[in-house]
Amino acid sequence: MSRGVPVVASATSSLPEVTGDAALGVNPRSVREIAAAIASLVGDVALAERLAEAGRRQAERFSWDETARMTLEVYERALDAEVRAVSPRSRRSRGRPSGPDARP
Repeated sequence: MSRGVPVVASATSSLPEVTGDAALGVNPRSVREIAAAIASLVGDVALAERLAEAGRRQAERFSWDETARMTLEVYERALDAEVRAVSPRSRRSRGRPSGPDARP
């Protein structure tokens, strides 16, 4: 997509979310449907050009840097939640007794 090539992609799993309206979605188990979609792109230059441009725009929404940043945020939030859950200080702050005499 980022190279301006019109795309035929599976209409299952997460691919429709990724491709949006910038690809022709097909049943990946249907050879006929895949062939028909490719034939549509070959036979309809305007469709191919529209999908190529839409694909470039769609691809701009995704980057490895942004993916890495978002993944790091998720890990940091999970780690912070785990630290709060096991910290004796956090247990006291929630009004629960802590220490050797405390019951779970």
